[in-house]
Amino acid sequence: MTEHHPLSTPEPADPRLESSPRLMAYLGDAVYELRIRQWLLETLFPDNALLSDDLHRRTTRLARCEFQARALESIMPHLDDAELAFARRARNLSIPVGRRSQQASYRQATAFEALIGHWSRTNPTRMEAIWERLKPLLAQEQQDPA
Repeated sequence: MTEHHPLSTPEPADPRLESSPRLMAYLGDAVYELRIRQWLLETLFPDNALLSDDLHRRTTRLARCEFQARALESIMPHLDDAELAFARRARNLSIPVGRRSQQASYRQATAFEALIGHWSRTNPTRMEAIWERLKPLLAQEQQDPA
């Protein structure tokens, strides 16, 4: 019997999990925020005192739907046909009533999070490649005035 580390990605019990854009967006939301927090600590630690309110503000700025929509736009040219189709399916999910004022950004962010969740479960190597492509955009957003 193979032991799994508690933080490792388990083998899926049901392959339909990875094919659900809604479930992958749910997972991707958490994975993306964790990656943002890790990136901020790695990026800011040498030069800053890392006040928790500043870290929270920076995390929130990078996790908001408008930024995620821009992130999706930046990686679109690098997606294959299957990834584009999955993103389209996620983008077309129904939107909670409270989010309708920012519908376009929210739909794009959902597609972005679905891809992040999907890659985190099925293709960690692809996740790392995409993350490397996102780093310049993350850095630029941190340098722009709020």
